[in-house]
Amino acid sequence: MKPNERELYEDKIRDLNRRNLETIARYESELASVRHELEEANTRCDFLMGELDSIKKALNLKNEEEEKVKNQLRGLGKLLQKKSERQNAEKESPGRKRRPVKKRLTFSRKEFYCTVTEEKDVFPQDESFDMEKARLIRIQDVVRYDFIPGHFVKTIYHLHHYSLNGDGYAAKAPRAMLKNSNFSPSVLAIVLQLRYVYSMTVDRICKYFAEIGFDIDSATIDSLLRKTAGHLDKLYRVLRDTVLSNPYLNIDETYHKVLLKELEKGSKNGYLWEIIARSSGLVYFFYEDGSRQEEVILKTLEFYKGLIQSDCYSAYKKLESDLYPDITRIACWQHCKRYFLDCRGDKDANAIIGLCSTLSHLDKKHRVGEKGWTAEDHLKYRRKYAPPILQNIKYRLTSIRNRRDYLPKSLIRTATEHMLTEWDALCAVFNYGYTTMDNNICEIYNRYISLSRRNSLFFGSHKGAERGAMYYSFASSCRMNGLNTFEYFCDILTKIVNLEENAPIEKYRELLPDMWKKA
Repeated sequence: MKPNERELYEDKIRDLNRRNLETIARYESELASVRHELEEANTRCDFLMGELDSIKKALNLKNEEEEKVKNQLRGLGKLLQKKSERQNAEKESPGRKRRPVKKRLTFSRKEFYCTVTEEKDVFPQDESFDMEKARLIRIQDVVRYDFIPGHFVKTIYHLHHYSLNGDGYAAKAPRAMLKNSNFSPSVLAIVLQLRYVYSMTVDRICKYFAEIGFDIDSATIDSLLRKTAGHLDKLYRVLRDTVLSNPYLNIDETYHKVLLKELEKGSKNGYLWEIIARSSGLVYFFYEDGSRQEEVILKTLEFYKGLIQSDCYSAYKKLESDLYPDITRIACWQHCKRYFLDCRGDKDANAIIGLCSTLSHLDKKHRVGEKGWTAEDHLKYRRKYAPPILQNIKYRLTSIRNRRDYLPKSLIRTATEHMLTEWDALCAVFNYGYTTMDNNICEIYNRYISLSRRNSLFFGSHKGAERGAMYYSFASSCRMNGLNTFEYFCDILTKIVNLEENAPIEKYRELLPDMWKKA
């Protein structure tokens, strides 16, 4: 390379290096500027977050102040009401002696206005007590709210306390169902009946109570339902064990919306499982985090021995496997028949429907337990009329399967394949005298869940769904046994409160609807 060319090349290299350094310096300057702006933005963001926190605190303080003012206004209203009632009482009976002033407690409970108020004097019932010789110490007022169908009654018990020969004697008010509550079991019973039998929402129950003169808010009712569930928990476990000891069960599942805060949409379909012991008339609903996975029902039936009737859900089909040798599954004819009803215009489908209807009609000519008809009689009757009809149905199903003019995915072929898949379990129905041809009894009591699903839209949480499953179990069992649910809940809640903590299981077993007797 010539000297002149070398100098030119070196000049170009130096010039290129200089430009690169200038570019790097410019980028570093811009980067520093961006970092500075980002720091300023972070500082401003921190400042705004602090402002937002202060606004939230101010709003919370304002809400607390408003709530205090509301409470003060409620208190003033109650004082004015009490004052007016006292003045009216003095005007009506000016010569009446005033009762000794009762000692004021350090806390107060909310009182409810009732259209009917009763007052009763209660005296000590001890055998050694002699009221003529005793000296009255004080009179304590205890309030209990009772529900008499159509209206509420507020009963004020004047508990008389005496001293005699150095000993104290005190009258006792009826025991409260819930701690620190004035509500008697009758109030809880009517709430349970309206909510879980007649599918009224809590808000509607509040409005209904207000119309008959008893103003109660939804939060109080929710609290009553939550606390009452704790008293019924042991009875619910006894119900489960009793149902699972039955040799013949009907099983199904249904869904209900459950409100969950951690989900974006806020709610999901939670599934309630249903097990019915038809012979004892007991219904058992249970809920496990809304799961419909087969592990839930398989775990529940892990140690069961007996006969199960269900639809063709895969979880139930697994009960036919060798993993459950003590369980025999029979199918539901009505579920299989529905597939053919979807293609009723087809002659073959109409023929299958007609044969299924004939089976059902003949089977219902006699009912076990009516006119001395026993399960043994019914089994002999089934063995007589059922085989030729079953053989005819099987022949027609096979003919439909072999026909080439029916497409594999047509409605008639789908219905046929479904019934053939269930055929052994369908025929097994007629191997017993006490079974039914369908699983419709589950659909009947699933209807209570369906009504609730339409009226109240969702359970508030998984815990709320678990409580709902428990209450629906007792309510449905009452209906299945023809009991008045209000009378039942009122009686068992009273008895459970008086049961000892270590009471034997037999005591709880007697409180289940199939054994309960009206006092």
